Order: sequence, then C-alpha cells, then structure tokens
Amino acid sequence: MRGDAVQITIMRLGEADVGGEMQAVLSGFEADSSWLDTDERVQKLVTGGLTLLATIGFVTYIVIQRRRRARERG
Repeated sequence: MRGDAVQITIMRLGEADVGGEMQAVLSGFEADSSWLDTDERVQKLVTGGLTLLATIGFVTYIVIQRRRRARERG
C-alpha cells in the first residue's frame, strides 16, 4: 500500500518561471511515485479483463447447469 499523497503549490508574482523552484522542491523528496507507468496500466487492464471474462464464463456455466437440471426434472 502506498502512503499519503502530497500536493505542492508554488506561487510567484510576475512572469518568472517557477520550473527551477519546483525542481528544487521535488528533488528533496525521497518517495515512490503513485502514478502508474505504461506497463502497470496494461497489466491492470489485462488482469481486469481476464477477471471479467472468467466471471462471465463461470456465471454462464452455472446458468447452463441449472437449466439442464431443471429440464431433466420436468
């Protein structure tokens, strides 16, 4: 499980670029990012899709078995 999120707001008057200040603040952090990279997103998509397909297949199997049993009884 990942820790708490941090939000950073840097405000500056005028037209000066805040990129340098933001980079200085971010370089001081020693934490993993909670953003998913492309491989992690694909893995979650595949895992979710396979879980969904397996669930649909299992429910379909149960429904077919119950209908067959009902047909055999009456």
